Amino acid sequence: MTGKIDLDSAYSFIWSHGRLLERRQLQHGFFGGTAESVAEAIGAYQNPGGGSGEALEPDCRTPHSQPEATR
Repeated sequence: MTGKIDLDSAYSFIWSHGRLLERRQLQHGFFGGTAESVAEAIGAYQNPGGGSGEALEPDCRTPHSQPEATR
C-alpha cells in the first residue's frame, strides 16, 4: 500500500454504488460541492417530528429517529 488515496477510484465507486447522500458528501469533501447540497440530501431522511430516521444509517433501517446517526 502506497499510502495515497485514489480519489478517482473512490469517486467512481461512490458514484456507482453510493446513495445520493454519500455522493454529495464526497463531492463536498473533495470536489468543491456545497454543504447545502449535503443538507438537502440529509433532509430526505427527516421524520415528521423533526428527527432523522428512515435509514439515514444504512445498517439501521427504521422509521424512528436515530440520534446516534444524526450526530
